Amino acid sequence: MVDFKGLHRILYDLSVDFAEVDKALGAVVHAAVSIGDEYVLGEMSSLAFGV
Repeated sequence: MVDFKGLHRILYDLSVDFAEVDKALGAVVHAAVSIGDEYVLGEMSSLAFGV
């Protein structure tokens, strides 16, 4: 179940449980950079979930 309280607009596809998050992630990155964090773009060889 997804909780959308507090959101004004979102693209959500019930058939695949997909939500558009690119704008939200962009806002988080922008906020972090604006307070002095560094944005680093790179590549990774693996990603482990639940480890």
